[in-house]
Amino acid sequence: MNALYFPVLLLAFLDIFNPFLQQKGEVTDLACLARNGRLEISCRVSGIDDSMVRQALDAGEVVGFEYFLEVRQSRSIWFSEFIGETVLKKELYYNNLTQQYFGLVPEKGQNGAELIFKDFDQAAAWLRQLQAAEWNLSKEFQVGKAYLRARVVLKRKSLLFLLPVETTTPWQRATIGRP
Repeated sequence: MNALYFPVLLLAFLDIFNPFLQQKGEVTDLACLARNGRLEISCRVSGIDDSMVRQALDAGEVVGFEYFLEVRQSRSIWFSEFIGETVLKKELYYNNLTQQYFGLVPEKGQNGAELIFKDFDQAAAWLRQLQAAEWNLSKEFQVGKAYLRARVVLKRKSLLFLLPVETTTPWQRATIGRP
């Protein structure tokens, strides 16, 4: 039984030094528009090495991006007022048998929508970009004073371990505007 501990500990040690962990990335082109009580959000993640993502996918791992979005309203006297927050998830995996990339958008309580990509460039572009995502807020805010904060958590689910390996981009901020 003790002979099993050494290979597991060795693999865990090697996984800590995985180059995917050094991938920080940055949220760019963050834009937010208020339309009819809804927010339309778009952004991109840049600074991620595609070869590392491809290497993880080819190894059979699932790579996921979690877009953390938070709306706050500026106040002149005290801290910003919290309006709402949400998390949008995207996952990408590769099937060696069909040689296709599958993009998954998990929804709460459902399996979500699945997209099929023939080549890696399309799949990576889909994973890195959030286009016209809609978000209904239950709380009122003023368009000129409210702003959106966004960050992305890059997740890699390993087959050998139960805990995902993840890195986080810094927060970015954009003022909520009108179309």
